[in-house]
Amino acid sequence: MNKKAKGALIECSPVDERIIVARFHSKYAKMTMTQCYAPTNDADDETKRTFYEKLQSITCKTPRHDILIVLGDMNAKVGNDNLDRERFMGKHGLGTINENGELLVDFCEDNDLVIGGTLFPHKNIHKITWNSPNGRDKNQIDHMMINGRWKNSLYDVRAMRGADCGCGSDHHLICDNKPSTVESLEQGWSRIETVFKETSRNTLGLRQRERKKWISDDTWTSIQQRKDIKTKLNSTKSERIQTTLRKEYSVKDKEVKRKAKADKAIYLETLAKEAGTAASK
Repeated sequence: MNKKAKGALIECSPVDERIIVARFHSKYAKMTMTQCYAPTNDADDETKRTFYEKLQSITCKTPRHDILIVLGDMNAKVGNDNLDRERFMGKHGLGTINENGELLVDFCEDNDLVIGGTLFPHKNIHKITWNSPNGRDKNQIDHMMINGRWKNSLYDVRAMRGADCGCGSDHHLICDNKPSTVESLEQGWSRIETVFKETSRNTLGLRQRERKKWISDDTWTSIQQRKDIKTKLNSTKSERIQTTLRKEYSVKDKEVKRKAKADKAIYLETLAKEAGTAASK
């Protein structure tokens, strides 16, 4: 992370396994970002209630003049019917609202938040944020919300289908394609997302991303091959070719994980030997 990105961070606080909050300096106001992983639509009502109560409590503590962004895997379909909901969602969502979608929309209404992915017209393939492993179910369940007074700072929110997160995820990255005038880093949304993730890992001591220390060239080659397969999968419209590519991707993903696991075992064994040698001196 460069000095400018580090300098923008004010604080970063993990709440629990589902929520983490970071606060940044930006050009016109401080920015609070809340990253979420909401319970699935099939989760019990108590789990959902607990999640949204905690999210509400955190949101209430956000300084009033901050730019507030809530984002992540909300496991919620909000649909494209914004009748009587025009203030906090557009008409360009995907599909039909579900129970989790109702909870998310109510949360946005209570906190004057706007669901960015529903504001801009796109083809459905650029609205889909999640594909089921079998390829049959495709939904828009990842969202980015911003407080209403700052919604005009969003340029264009959509899913980036070609992004490869390096872990075989069935989700697509959501980004604002043009830098917002309120961003202190003066970069696109993908840049802010990268800074947020890197800062979270570095500040919280999560799993380090210094993979080059132990991942072999052969494994990196397999990672690139997996990425190439995903690019082909996202670009073809043929169901027959998609089925073939999904199988190839699954095989390659397992290969990458197997090789990476072996690389890490060798790396840890080497460190243990070096530590033993140092201790014996």
